[in-house]
Amino acid sequence: MKRHLVAAASAAFIFSSSFALAGTINFSTSGGAALSDGDVLTTFDFGAGITGSASAANSNGSGVDTALVFNTDLMNTADPDLESPFALAGSGGAVTRSFGNAIIVQENAAVNDVFTPDDDGNGGVLTFAFDNLIELGVLSLLDVRENTSVTLFNDGAIVATLLANSADTNNNVTPNLFTTVDFNNQVGNSFTIDFNGRSGGLGEFAATSVAPVPLPATAWMLLAGVGGLFGARRKKARK
Repeated sequence: MKRHLVAAASAAFIFSSSFALAGTINFSTSGGAALSDGDVLTTFDFGAGITGSASAANSNGSGVDTALVFNTDLMNTADPDLESPFALAGSGGAVTRSFGNAIIVQENAAVNDVFTPDDDGNGGVLTFAFDNLIELGVLSLLDVRENTSVTLFNDGAIVATLLANSADTNNNVTPNLFTTVDFNNQVGNSFTIDFNGRSGGLGEFAATSVAPVPLPATAWMLLAGVGGLFGARRKKARK
């Protein structure tokens, strides 16, 4: 009898526990559709349970509050500071890489419903809010000023704030610089990036979605069968 109880409890745990799926979000697609230079990012589905919404607060009084896709692989853009390749700040140019799409706080309004991607030179704040709890890892920040801050929240309460202390202090363009901050898989459901009064963008971030797994029909059938077997054994024992 105890064996059946243990089996039932084990099955319930296996099928109703949480899953954790990790990945690096590079803003190439959302919901299976490709993201392109100039796209506005509002709601997103980056796969592996990473869903939610993005927003921006522009620091330019005449600007717009828009989180926008900037393709860093393009040349001759409105913002050369965000063109690949990027060197890791503090590495002396020893570590370089490209990022493809990044997310910026857009500076100027659209013309005929078309944005010319250009990050807000006065800073601004990006916010990512998630439908599920996530474990947040490393974020790559592009062309940001020293003391740009990233804050992880859980239901509005601050979990941790990290500063970009090795950053593009002098606004270099040859090469452009990127820096990283690592939350080491701390858990929350939103984060903000305050660009500290100057331009910058988010090149990518690593995240793990932690969400409840619904019990599939086969699991319910298994549990029902275990329960039925246990009930039959109890009846037999009473006879």
